[in-house]
Amino acid sequence: MKEKILLVTRTVILILLFTPIYSSQAKRTMREVWVTMPDSVIPYLNHNLRVELADYWEMKADAKVKNRLDGDTRLVKMSDNYMELKLNESTDASIRLLSTGDSTYIICMVKTFKAPAEESSVMFFSSDWKPLGKNFGLPTNNCSDKTKEMFTEVRDTMTTELYDRLYGMIEPVMLKAALSETEETIVFELSLPFLTKDEKEEVSLILRQRKFKWDGKTFKEC
Repeated sequence: MKEKILLVTRTVILILLFTPIYSSQAKRTMREVWVTMPDSVIPYLNHNLRVELADYWEMKADAKVKNRLDGDTRLVKMSDNYMELKLNESTDASIRLLSTGDSTYIICMVKTFKAPAEESSVMFFSSDWKPLGKNFGLPTNNCSDKTKEMFTEVRDTMTTELYDRLYGMIEPVMLKAALSETEETIVFELSLPFLTKDEKEEVSLILRQRKFKWDGKTFKEC
């Protein structure tokens, strides 16, 4: 009887010892994900610079470093599952950890280039930063009429002639994306690089944003 009790006790102790290890791996914070990111993802921010940014943020100091291209990189926001950065004067980035329902997550990174109009690229990685060659239900920009049609619409009081004229002003086709800070959603919309302020106001009459929500496996429009 004593041997059985001893065996059960040892088993319980082993479970208690190892459970925190697994929990800590499953519940990695945004900081841990950020500092373990391979240098190849953002080559001008090596491990030491990423740690420095995270340290400044936690100290509530100005989270800014001189990157390896001799420009400034600033950490704008960071929570347990989201962060936002100004990588340089022309590039912003945001990262969100997407839950999968089995104590793991997928890393979603959005880079937005401003030259000066905004154009975004969306990338996905496994929890150990291996690239995932999927778009998980999100739209891709193939610079075609299909993309333009997806992000425009004819208003009820609009003539077909007016819609066609405004539609024809959308060239080239560029998409920008924004991850939500508070929920697992992403919003896409067209960018208008070569239009004047007045022309953008005109074209905005037919523009349509599209929002997608992560369901643990893929994104679905909401």
